[in-house]
Amino acid sequence: MPPKKIRSKKYDDRVLNPEKYTTRHRHKRDENNHIILDKNNKPVVESIQKRLLEVDNPNASSENAEKRARTESSSQQRGMNLEETDEYYDDPFIGADNDQQLIRIHQMRVQQNNIVWDDTMHKLVDAYINSFRNGVPDYKVSRPTHVNPCNGCQNPNLRSLSVDCIYTTGIIKEENFTYCKNCYSSAPVFFIQHHLFVATPKNTKMAFHLSLLEFYTTLRGYGHTAVNAFGSTMSHVHTYQKDETLSKNLGYAFFRYLELSSLVEEKIVSENPLVKEKEGCPACPRDRMFIALDGNMQLKRYKANEYDKEKYISSQYFSADRKQDQYENFTSESNDNPQSCERNFKATVNVSRGDPKCHECGLVGSICARHDIPLEFTNIYESGEGFKYTLAIINALLQIPNARIVTVMYDIICRIKSSIKKNFPGLSGDGTKMAVSVFHAYAHTMKCQVDFNPRYAKGLGLTDGEGMERLWSYLGQFVSITRPMTAKNRMLTLCHAISFQSNSYCKFAYLLLIIILIITEFIAAKLARRKKNANKVLVNAVSYLHSRRIYRSDQELQDEWNSLAQKIRDNNSVKLTEKEENEEKYIHSLDIFYNTKEQLDEVLEKIRQLQQQETLESQVEILDLLTDLPSFETSFSKSLKKVKAYERKLGIRECDR
Repeated sequence: MPPKKIRSKKYDDRVLNPEKYTTRHRHKRDENNHIILDKNNKPVVESIQKRLLEVDNPNASSENAEKRARTESSSQQRGMNLEETDEYYDDPFIGADNDQQLIRIHQMRVQQNNIVWDDTMHKLVDAYINSFRNGVPDYKVSRPTHVNPCNGCQNPNLRSLSVDCIYTTGIIKEENFTYCKNCYSSAPVFFIQHHLFVATPKNTKMAFHLSLLEFYTTLRGYGHTAVNAFGSTMSHVHTYQKDETLSKNLGYAFFRYLELSSLVEEKIVSENPLVKEKEGCPACPRDRMFIALDGNMQLKRYKANEYDKEKYISSQYFSADRKQDQYENFTSESNDNPQSCERNFKATVNVSRGDPKCHECGLVGSICARHDIPLEFTNIYESGEGFKYTLAIINALLQIPNARIVTVMYDIICRIKSSIKKNFPGLSGDGTKMAVSVFHAYAHTMKCQVDFNPRYAKGLGLTDGEGMERLWSYLGQFVSITRPMTAKNRMLTLCHAISFQSNSYCKFAYLLLIIILIITEFIAAKLARRKKNANKVLVNAVSYLHSRRIYRSDQELQDEWNSLAQKIRDNNSVKLTEKEENEEKYIHSLDIFYNTKEQLDEVLEKIRQLQQQETLESQVEILDLLTDLPSFETSFSKSLKKVKAYERKLGIRECDR
């Protein structure tokens, strides 16, 4: 008798490789697609397992790859901006039929959580201030401070919580807390007495010590460290297994902590006139403000979806956002003579075109032109660097009591000067100077330089007006961090970074003043040596002029310069013929055409290079570039039409272009 064949038992892949699957829950339906109800008239929920996409699998479909990449990007980058933990996805009673419904339910719970936070935040302000009666948060502490769970009410309503406490020196898992709900309005109010800040206002599972949050706030200002990086570092140092959970909850707590700090500061300043901060630059009188303006198109924010039009206006640094609507009609059409300069400036090309993927497409900011103290900022919403943003900032600065602007510096001041004078008659007098920032001055025509170069203007000295460029250099480290954030978290991050940089300037100026007072004699001797060297240079210059038989006084040289400047103005004021105007406009349109063509070619070439890589990241990047492609093609076709129109007027053939 032949031996009986032993059949090997076949295990399902879900059993062999459970890590490759994720569990989802949905309503159970009958054959007619109706939801099945149980005896209690509640929907019956069934669990399903869905296979995760293997990133390294080259045979994975492009559709799943795109969906997986966007899901991972959203969960990693935007996860820290949400206000709930992953427990929502693990809830077996979600009853979601698909991923889209899961996301909608999650967003609904996030909105509910935001409402709870908004109601709790004002109560936390007083609780935060009172918590310092128990002592200042200490970096070395590793245990919760003692706080009475009940303040002596007649009918205590006690509640117990088990929370993971994160300290700078270590992590305490599942620490038990008991508090009276009659004495403390909510769990966050109770935990703040322990110098602990909870990650979520409901279902609290994790809390962070205030000293840790303050340490990370300082580290973020100096090192631009992302939440995920710092959270992973804490998990690694303290051997905490829930790395992702800690990072996400740290993000939830940190942004709420920034909001709380801002509210506490506003309350203390409003109630204590002696500590009220001076608006504007602390080193300049309010009636003599020197401001420099500039735009930045890198600090943008991606839309979460096509309906993402959220705006968050902060009273700290961004009050100009409320004044944009007053100047909605002041666009590039209301400029000064567009032929006043020989070249196009990046700030004025395609001012109406924004990034279609972004709601906030950048910033326009102002700074003290002499001391580099940040003053006022505004967001660019779905457009380019239009005039209305600059006008809104000037309006906001003039709202400061007794404010008077004596100098405005902007890289395209020659084109916006008429709009400023039209909207602010007080700035049209002789007392207000208009100047171009010094590094941009030599890109203008000689006529513009005569009128707006700060090196030719009296009273500006060596003021360069490039303080915004130095501030953009610092804020540029936050570009990748802020792009996937929500509008509120992005604003909190930018306000914190600007304030941190402003305080750094003030500390440096204060330290410099102390040094000057200490070593006054040394400074005086050094200035005397400089004066002696300056006199020597003056004597050598006069000797050189005399050797060339040039005998002119300072007044004669000044008169000669004034004559030359007037001659330049007169030459530029001569009215051109129609043909000459068309020729200048033709050159102007050609410049725009070739610039747009170069940008379009760069995008197409980058797409070709990415197609050769055949990786998941490259496919996602190609999709992003294809989203931008229609706007580039539209700009290219418009510029080409203008070029052909002027060629027909001038009788120029395309081959002679």
